[in-house]
Amino acid sequence: MLLRALVGLAITVFVLVFAGKRLWYLVSLARAGKPATGRLVDPTARVTAEATEVLGQKKLLKWTVPGLAHVFAFWGFLVLGLTILETYGALFIEDFGVPVVGGWPIIGFLEDLFGLLVLVGIAIFAYLRLTNNPANLGRASRFFGSHTKGAWLILFMIFLVVATLFWYRAAQSALGNLPFESGAFFSDWLGSFGSRPSASGRRSRWC
Repeated sequence: MLLRALVGLAITVFVLVFAGKRLWYLVSLARAGKPATGRLVDPTARVTAEATEVLGQKKLLKWTVPGLAHVFAFWGFLVLGLTILETYGALFIEDFGVPVVGGWPIIGFLEDLFGLLVLVGIAIFAYLRLTNNPANLGRASRFFGSHTKGAWLILFMIFLVVATLFWYRAAQSALGNLPFESGAFFSDWLGSFGSRPSASGRRSRWC
């Protein structure tokens, strides 16, 4: 555990250096622009716009199927942000949970649910790109002129993120280290393949 914590801290410092440089660049880039005159100035209107356009994905939902897939991916990664905290905390505490809500079964359920919805969204995006391939449809394709190879790479990387997450959570479940006793239905199901019943009928952990 001590070695894992030290390695985790070293990686954290290494990543923060690069993240800090990137953040400084983005802040400098934003501050270099001119004031956006004519934009919403009423705080209430701005909050409403953020809630409907960003969190509610209002514009994207005008395109039902791809819009829904984007909602799955967007909200999936908002909810799965909790799993990042849990994973980082597990460097120091094996069954670390987010303070206050970390042990609630509903949290485990939502994390697994939205993880699966991200995978559904990826499958929808992949289907749309296959059926609207510019190589076959030319200018009739909605993706004509776009960077198709880069898009496929992004979808693959997102898949790896979620697949790795579920692999890790399944191992946690098999070892009895998930911070919640129930709720994480898919992680528990995957973890069941890493445990087997003993002669007494209880499940023994071996992964």
